[in-house]
Amino acid sequence: PRYEISSGLLGAAMALPNLGWRKGTKEAGSFFAAGEFGKRPTVEELRLEAAGLTAKGHVEFDEDGKFAGLVLPELKLKKWMDVSARVAPPSDAGSEVALRGGFIDAGGFPDKPPKGNGSKLDVRLDKLKINDGIALTSLRSNAVSRGGLSGTFDALVNNGSPISGKMTPGERGTQIAITGDDAGEILRDAGIFKSTFGGDLALELQPAGEKGAFDFEFAIHKTRLKNSNAMASLLNAVSVVGLLQQLENEGIHFEDVTGHGRIRGNGIRIDGISATGASMGLTLRGWYDPKSKTVDFEGVITPIYMVNGAFQVVLGKLFGRDKGEGLFGFTYTIKGNPDAPKVSVNPLSILTPGVFREIFRRDPPAPVPQ
Repeated sequence: PRYEISSGLLGAAMALPNLGWRKGTKEAGSFFAAGEFGKRPTVEELRLEAAGLTAKGHVEFDEDGKFAGLVLPELKLKKWMDVSARVAPPSDAGSEVALRGGFIDAGGFPDKPPKGNGSKLDVRLDKLKINDGIALTSLRSNAVSRGGLSGTFDALVNNGSPISGKMTPGERGTQIAITGDDAGEILRDAGIFKSTFGGDLALELQPAGEKGAFDFEFAIHKTRLKNSNAMASLLNAVSVVGLLQQLENEGIHFEDVTGHGRIRGNGIRIDGISATGASMGLTLRGWYDPKSKTVDFEGVITPIYMVNGAFQVVLGKLFGRDKGEGLFGFTYTIKGNPDAPKVSVNPLSILTPGVFREIFRRDPPAPVPQ
């Protein structure tokens, strides 16, 4: 005999804790299943729509009539997930879930990490959105869900440069460590900075306890800054002719660039970046809006850092608050579009060494409201 079952789901409480989804008993929905009874039953059609969740597919059974898999060509949750999925039968090692195609918005993940049951995840996503301007595409990952995700992944940054990553459970959720062989290409593809070339990238991300936000720390080793309109305007303002020519030709070399801040759904807050090289040192903090492609930065530029920065190394922060600042340096601000920025330099700051330069500096700009 064939059957059809339908329900408005009033009175049913349902939940998927790993996805942060829950339907209460007073919420209505829609459920439908159709198939055939018998030694090897079938569920040829299965639909569930409730509390922002849509799942459509069918159930597979083996020759003995045992559950062999749940196949969902359409699995949507509100506006942050649209994928296809297959759930394999549970085993002693836990269940196995495969996600294919579609996209996931990282901002939709639950605020608190689920405990997990050791489920294995095989993920092949078209797109994982990080914020308004940055996404990981062609994402491939194998992980285990237990108090967060544990595993590895490979992806492209906005369909461009390749990166690799490792995921580990943390107190606030999954912590991510990312590496890349060309930091400049990664930054360009992310739409953050177009004028950096080369360098090894190491980036660490961890949930910030704020919806869809991640705290980050990064380090770039041996990179070059070249053909930067913002830097050209800055060097021209401080009348450093040699460095300006270097910027336009082979580029200004930096041995190390380090920084930290917070990625939010609507932008990136930079709490501090320090870049050091033989010819120049630089510090920067501020706000980057990937949607409007605008910046609001301030910092200190230190010419001839090999000599100038030695005072900081020997005498500490009396002659510079952050690495990248020396005894003598200029405070600056950069605002607007990085391709045509508005650059301002305070020439009097060169006469005020070290920590006394703080009187010429302003507080970092406030983040744009989400």
